[in-house]
Amino acid sequence: PLKPHNVRLRRRAGGIQPAGKCHGPKPAESEQATREERLLAELRVECSARYDVQEHEWMLRQLWACVRFGAASSFQANSPCWRSIGFQRDDPTTDLRGCGVIGLRQLLHFCERGGGNEVLAAVDFSVAPFPLATASFSVTLALCSHLHLLPDAASSRPVCASPILAHFLRFAAELEPARALDLLHAELLRGLAELWRSMQHPGLTLMHFPQALSLMNDHMASVLGGSQPPWQLCNVLRQVRDVGGALTASERTATMVDLCSGGVLRWMGF
Repeated sequence: PLKPHNVRLRRRAGGIQPAGKCHGPKPAESEQATREERLLAELRVECSARYDVQEHEWMLRQLWACVRFGAASSFQANSPCWRSIGFQRDDPTTDLRGCGVIGLRQLLHFCERGGGNEVLAAVDFSVAPFPLATASFSVTLALCSHLHLLPDAASSRPVCASPILAHFLRFAAELEPARALDLLHAELLRGLAELWRSMQHPGLTLMHFPQALSLMNDHMASVLGGSQPPWQLCNVLRQVRDVGGALTASERTATMVDLCSGGVLRWMGF
């Protein structure tokens, strides 16, 4: 009888396989994995950078001009003006001890694109102003801690599972040269401002802001954990911004009614 067409064979552990088959990772997948590993390393380096006045003061100068304190030439490293946009002291650098340079860079990025003017409008925050700088740094810390970019950050919040980090890295790598972390930061910060705007009711003070931050943290973890891969830019950004959407209509109404009596604490689970 005729023999079958000759197939060159090679011996492998576990049996004989056709010689032409490749059982390793595909080149495209290997290249993608390498990009993601590089990106993770770069993000961790950036997130660990500490503020240095010689290297980074230019960002404070640009922020000074961006929020219309005056021309860059009138910059003051120590000024009560910084408190008006949510810094806790006249020296803004003291607020950078937790979030480092990336916190300042993301705040500047947000303000340069008009976000600062949007969330600082006094007419929208007639009871308690929105503490922009504090809020921005808190969002930066929340994102970086959750995504394993600040391994040493002191946070009681759980970090994301490894698959979520992998989804983020693929998402971020595909968006380059745009910065996925900055886009997530901007929409979370806008969502936090919208939540704070909805809470403007007699009796609201900045003492309630930590509860708003707590809700934002829970919402961020829920959205990133529930997004189906591959992450779609519009869907992810729309969902992370909807911080207030985590509330039911009845919860929102109850909060606004009994805010003065401390009901906001019960609403936030405290």
